[in-house]
Amino acid sequence: MEEILTRRPEVFLPAPANGSLKDVCSPGEWETRVELAAVFRLVNMYGLDDMANGAICARVKDNPDHYLLHPYGIFWDEVKASDFILIDANGDVVREEDRFIGLGVINLCKWIFETRPDVNFFIHGHAEEVQAVTAIESRLQPYSQAAIYLMPLVDYIEYDFLEDEVYGKEFCDTISQCQLMLAGHHGYYVLGRTGAEAFFRTYYLAQACRVQLAAMATGDRMRPIDLSFLDDTHTDMYDSENYNYDGATEWLGWLRKLQRENPGWDE
Repeated sequence: MEEILTRRPEVFLPAPANGSLKDVCSPGEWETRVELAAVFRLVNMYGLDDMANGAICARVKDNPDHYLLHPYGIFWDEVKASDFILIDANGDVVREEDRFIGLGVINLCKWIFETRPDVNFFIHGHAEEVQAVTAIESRLQPYSQAAIYLMPLVDYIEYDFLEDEVYGKEFCDTISQCQLMLAGHHGYYVLGRTGAEAFFRTYYLAQACRVQLAAMATGDRMRPIDLSFLDDTHTDMYDSENYNYDGATEWLGWLRKLQRENPGWDE
């Protein structure tokens, strides 16, 4: 117990000074840092974070073999663009670092970004409503518009805390075929081409789970949406000329909201 309480004091070291870091970043890396920090703060703003746990990571725009992740121990409402740690595809830190990185987050970067070259952002979280739905036999069901949008994108895996090679292979095999992966009794992994898309999907995943749980809690007979037209509905959503289902419609509004309520993410 004493060893646990005294190890890794570097967790609490401050991030590098903003100016000096920005000076050594490529334009694409700094743009990715700003976008990633905004997603962290949005996840917190909408109550979908878990103190310092979970992960949101990004592929650097002008260097696809470099990834950005957060130093373990930082809370998501305080994350800034200058806080992130840069690693390469092998999981090695690119610049000299003395802050602690969770091994599990490095694994996620390697598994997801190597498996999915089309993915540039992912959000891994433990929102309570999503955990609850992963713990019931029926899992996510078509009881809301959000569920209809998401269900064709979802797959499932049973979580293994050890995260060994066997689990890593199963993780990669499953996530290669979906955009959202729900881990039993644990949480979710949401993928996106952009930070906006990853957050949009995360927000509506939580909404779909809340609606399902609220309806179930009434004890009344459940009325699922007819799935016979699910494929056509999903295609219509993505082909719509009036609305984007990737967060693009909301992104600038989210940034304005951050600027009003929690500025400083872009420092």
